[in-house]
Amino acid sequence: MKFPRIDNATRVVLEEGPTRPAFLEQAPPTTPPTNRAKTRFVELCARSTFSGISIDGVADGFGRASVSWPGSGTPEEIVERAPVIGADVVAVVDVDTVAGVVRAHRRARELKLRSIVGCEFRLPAGEGGGSVVVHAADKGGWQNLCALLTNARRGLEKGVIAWRFDDVVAHAAGLFLTVLPPFELERLEALRDVFGDRLSIGVWRHGTPEDAPRLGWCWRHSQRLEVPLLATSRSFLVERSAGFGRGLAYATGN
Repeated sequence: MKFPRIDNATRVVLEEGPTRPAFLEQAPPTTPPTNRAKTRFVELCARSTFSGISIDGVADGFGRASVSWPGSGTPEEIVERAPVIGADVVAVVDVDTVAGVVRAHRRARELKLRSIVGCEFRLPAGEGGGSVVVHAADKGGWQNLCALLTNARRGLEKGVIAWRFDDVVAHAAGLFLTVLPPFELERLEALRDVFGDRLSIGVWRHGTPEDAPRLGWCWRHSQRLEVPLLATSRSFLVERSAGFGRGLAYATGN
């Protein structure tokens, strides 16, 4: 099986890269390790291969608004990384779909982990102009998430989706929402009024020039609006086999 090779400078998928590393062919642990302390970091924004290889506008936030990014691994692979770092919770939030959550949930049950259902999507300019992640907190939240997906595709051609800010507000019950910068400030303030303490601002660091302005934006508006920050690794596939495990899923904490 081949995986894309990604240019480290531009973060653009170039071509097929190395084959699947041998260590990934080994059987995953059937139970969480007992000799590892529980992690203080739990990834809540992991995307699987159900997100495809084209995720526009969610990677850099500043400077490059449309870059191709792959998901970080199959739902099962993402779940299997959790016990390796001592985490007992896992969340798969694919872009514009919840197609991978059943496989993630099944694997999580086998490993005796708790899985969280969610979805990532991008609101158009004038409606937020940025990406958000929503997590279902209960049955009602799951119903609202499904309603959001249905409404975003209703009456449109296959493969076309149109997210609307007003629809997100109308189906806020039972959902936690994380804003991924950049995001229109007026809409951010409106989301704070609707979601209250169920709203957060996603923050991550990739060692790129975009880190500084993005982190500054997050910190400034977190303090101003009293909205908590949510750390995410925003991991992606990498081109070197040795580093593949770190980018395979969310479980790096770096």
